[in-house]
Amino acid sequence: TAKQEYMEMFNRSINISDLLCDKVEGLVKDIFQGAFQLSPNPEVRTLFARFILKKEIDTKKTIIKVGKITKKLMAHHGRERIERDDFISALILYHLSEAKKDYSQLREKFDELDGNINLKDILGKLVFANLIEKDDEYFKINIDALSL
Repeated sequence: TAKQEYMEMFNRSINISDLLCDKVEGLVKDIFQGAFQLSPNPEVRTLFARFILKKEIDTKKTIIKVGKITKKLMAHHGRERIERDDFISALILYHLSEAKKDYSQLREKFDELDGNINLKDILGKLVFANLIEKDDEYFKINIDALSL
């Protein structure tokens, strides 16, 4: 049947993650040997390669998500040019899309990037624009306003 033929072809196809892992395994071996004078066995190289690939995929997902949030935020403002506070606003929305956070949790995230960010002012603007809400001590995203 067509389904069986498809499954046979699918099972014979190259698994792209295995191919990428193979490429990264050599790098893992070189790093362990060169930087740490250690010799990882093949299983360790494979596990570490998978770990690295997962991190790279997560990074690309984060880039795309922040980009989409920034695009929606700029559409909300009716502008195409992204200014510093716009991008910080997008990062706030990104962090709040994961879970509500209090001021100190957000402050910690942004202090890692730049200690000179006027977080209170930007949070105030986001609350005023109805993009986020303050619930007791926590800030949370207003899903209805931005449809993230």
